Amino acid sequence: MGTDRVLIREIAKSWEPSNNHEIIPVGKWGIIRVTIFSIIGSLLLFIWLKISADSIGALSKNGLFAILLLVPASASIIIISSFLTGMGNVKISQAITNPIRNALLLIGITFCFFLNKTNQADKILIIQVVSFILSSMIGWYWIRHKNNGPKLIEYWGKNHLKGNPSEWNLSSWHFFVGTAGILILTRIDIILVNVLSDSVTAGLYGAAVRVGQIGSIVGLSGSIWLQPRIVQYLHQNQKKALLKFLKQGICLIGSATLFLAIGIYLFADYIVLLLGPEFIFVAGPLRLIGLGYTFWAISVPFYTFLLMSGSEVKAAKILWTQVFINLGLLILLVPRFGVYGAVWSWVGGVAFNSVLSLYFGLKQLNNLTKNKTQNA
Repeated sequence: MGTDRVLIREIAKSWEPSNNHEIIPVGKWGIIRVTIFSIIGSLLLFIWLKISADSIGALSKNGLFAILLLVPASASIIIISSFLTGMGNVKISQAITNPIRNALLLIGITFCFFLNKTNQADKILIIQVVSFILSSMIGWYWIRHKNNGPKLIEYWGKNHLKGNPSEWNLSSWHFFVGTAGILILTRIDIILVNVLSDSVTAGLYGAAVRVGQIGSIVGLSGSIWLQPRIVQYLHQNQKKALLKFLKQGICLIGSATLFLAIGIYLFADYIVLLLGPEFIFVAGPLRLIGLGYTFWAISVPFYTFLLMSGSEVKAAKILWTQVFINLGLLILLVPRFGVYGAVWSWVGGVAFNSVLSLYFGLKQLNNLTKNKTQNA
């Protein structure tokens, strides 16, 4: 929905523990927006489950209730994680999103295992909902008591929604459009490869890309770490400090991803064998994907800078440019080179993304510096 990134950006601008009421307008906007979309999502999911009950099987009442609760439960984690990231607590934000939630889920499944109830899907769904809720409670406790955030009731006080909700809605839409491009690409690229070649090539390509996503871990985590600091430097007009911070981001994220890519290159044969011996031919394409993520990681700080500096439209255009370039290269290369053509198409799209992110990011930073000089 893009609501999470708007929350991170706006909270990072105004967050001060000594004056915690500054975040209430955007926080209230985010809570209302996520609540509305959660209700819509739950209703759509309920309708789909009812329509498809004959083909996929009907859940029990408990299972149906649990799977409907998954939507608002997961939404609560997203919004609380956004609050924490905007406040600068990136570590605890990521902890409740993945390790803590997964640990709670694993404990619940283990408990069910000893009760011999793991074959009941509804029990697993209930455990997952509970793990989401407990993770959200941990996150909210941190916001309220460690960061001195506003009380929950203060978001529903007598004050009307202030700030710029129309601007926030537009920004969240732009964030959503950009993300939708990549989501669409990751769904139709394998279908297109299958049409242009055969199901074996499509399966090998899909396996290489999905396994290769481990190369994106550093970049995605690094982007979350960068977001609140970038906003704070912009808000405080510290352009030199911002440029230095972006350079540090390139060095840290780029070197860590390069290290990961080297590991993928050296151990690709062993990694793909985990999928089965028939996937041994994926090792070569997997090495290329590791290289592609290295290019991408170098541009992550400047792409994140575009997102956090109000240039989310440019960022969305960059992602959609990647989508069209990737699809175009697939049409040209897959018929001639098979799975390697598909992977080179993916690398080409990522390379264009990286070049455009660096170019527009540096241009945006130079414009900000010029504006500061002219105002002085």
